[in-house]
Amino acid sequence: MKNTLRTLAFVAMTTAFSASAKADDVYYTKNTVIGPNQTIEANIFITNGTLTVRGTVEGNIYEFGAGSVIVNGGLVKGNIEESSGGAIRVTNGGEVEGNLDEQGNGAAVVSGFSIVKGNVFESGAGDIIIDASLVEGNLDEAGAGSVRVRNVSLIKGNVFESQAGTCIIDSSSEVEGSVECD
Repeated sequence: MKNTLRTLAFVAMTTAFSASAKADDVYYTKNTVIGPNQTIEANIFITNGTLTVRGTVEGNIYEFGAGSVIVNGGLVKGNIEESSGGAIRVTNGGEVEGNLDEQGNGAAVVSGFSIVKGNVFESGAGDIIIDASLVEGNLDEAGAGSVRVRNVSLIKGNVFESQAGTCIIDSSSEVEGSVECD
């Protein structure tokens, strides 16, 4: 029985970390890296750990508890939602084809010539920071944080900041839509 459980655990681990895993959902409970040559074709749920994507995720990512989601040069073909104290970071040429939804106290950061094709939402105490990157959708900061767009960034949609924070858009950046800051 003990060897059967070990075999099942090994099969489960190698399926989750194989170069092209296929499943409905994948669950992680610790810090995890999707490597540059890996593709995960599933929704990912991570609890109390940081997920770093250097490869490809063909699904949505949901992070709960302590930890963050970092797309470091990788590709996410879905949405990213973070609902606790961590952050969402898209950096080093990373790309997200969906939305970023940061609901906790962490920031939503897009930097280093990265692209988000959807909207960026932040509804907690964190900021939205766009630095030398492109967002094709809207920026919507509805918590206590601020919106900062800097270093030759382009926002193709609108910018909304509706609570205690501020909007700072430097002169080298452009917002094609409207800017509404309270």
